[in-house]
Amino acid sequence: MELWEEYLGSSYEMVDVLKDSEEGLVALIYDKVGKQVSILKQRDIRSKGIYEMLKELGDSHIPAIYRLMEQGGKLLVIEEYIDGRTLADILRYDGTLDEGTAFHVLKEICDCLRPLHARNIVHRDIKPSNIILSKNHEVKLIDFGIARVTRSSEEPDTEFLGTKGYAPPEQYGFGQTDTRSDIYSLGITIRRMLGTGYRGSLGSVLRKCTALDPEDRYSSVDELLQDVARQQRKKKLQRWILVIVTALLLSAAAQYTIQEPRQDGDADAGDAFVMEGAHSSATIPDTVPSPPQQAQQEPSQTGELPVSATEGEIPVDVSVLHMEKNSPLRSWKYPSLQREQCTFSLNGAPCGTGIPVSASVWNGWEREGDTVRIPSGWGMSLHIDNQSAADFVNPVLELSYRGAEHQSRTLSAATIPSGGSADFDIPLGDCLFSGKLFWLGVRLRDAGGASFYWEFQFYLEGAGAGRG
Repeated sequence: MELWEEYLGSSYEMVDVLKDSEEGLVALIYDKVGKQVSILKQRDIRSKGIYEMLKELGDSHIPAIYRLMEQGGKLLVIEEYIDGRTLADILRYDGTLDEGTAFHVLKEICDCLRPLHARNIVHRDIKPSNIILSKNHEVKLIDFGIARVTRSSEEPDTEFLGTKGYAPPEQYGFGQTDTRSDIYSLGITIRRMLGTGYRGSLGSVLRKCTALDPEDRYSSVDELLQDVARQQRKKKLQRWILVIVTALLLSAAAQYTIQEPRQDGDADAGDAFVMEGAHSSATIPDTVPSPPQQAQQEPSQTGELPVSATEGEIPVDVSVLHMEKNSPLRSWKYPSLQREQCTFSLNGAPCGTGIPVSASVWNGWEREGDTVRIPSGWGMSLHIDNQSAADFVNPVLELSYRGAEHQSRTLSAATIPSGGSADFDIPLGDCLFSGKLFWLGVRLRDAGGASFYWEFQFYLEGAGAGRG
């Protein structure tokens, strides 16, 4: 340390020691001449050739190399300071990456490796702590301390260098490291950043990247990028298909509502949802009958699901509920919790964000003028599984009920630790439909202000034109 300060004192000032180990020292220094903060690293003198090539290369994905000096049998490297966070820090404090960011990181690191691999340079230590995401969303690959130029011989590596869990089998002495070794470590890194529950479009790409046999991996980063591009085009096509199918379904549903025959030819369309007093005392059966046109069919033929209704609850026709995963309808930012870790249910049955209520159910509900009241036994629930690496601090659920009247309430819970879970009960009883529609807005926040937002739409089937 004293030798460093004596050698660098005229041009540089030591700011902070970031790492001091057997491998060498990494420090933050101030360049008095260039008037900028830089990074000083002590490396094995054998890596001088690699750093000279990096300095000459000058790739934007690698910290710029300002100076190389020999001191006490060691190599001193002064390089660019990157203002940002490593993927390891992001994983620790924010949780896993979303797929879009993972795509971005994967492509940028491949762009970084292309010129390196063209010069037969293998990094050999790609991992989350060696990838920085800058404040400008630039991706930088750092720490070339154990990088090597590949040999033409087929002799296996004689010394293990790298990080267990990220290094491929050949770095343990089972073969010769080459450019495919970096592809393996990159695949492991991206897979860790996406989380164990990831089932997205990068799955097949990452499986090929991390094949144990190098012959089964991508032969180059160009081949890897071509497959990534194909997966992105495939995902984009799937999105468009989903948009088109959704639009067609919504159009068909709207047309069905408009053309639906009136139940009472003498009643005005605007009063179609007002029933005679005798209906208000009707007994609701334990199970919901099939629609009239399908009454002669068995449940297995109609595809209806069994109704789950506990004592005190009015059953829901779950055959008309959307059973797909709940999706926020507005923008969300959630660093420590993923969407698939939040699930909703209505009266015990899984539900989506669009919820039609069968006429055979709501016909018996209480009326008040032009409104229909939800029975007191009804309610939703939100289950949260915190599978992220960080605690979910003091979650708060903000509820906004909008129908014939606008109400709001707030529910709170204790901190949900990493690996823990919690449930919120969302009451619906006594809420009023306006015409045929009723909305429920659900916003989930933590103490840091990050939030999810869902909007649920309930509507009464066969109730005529809505006033909502």
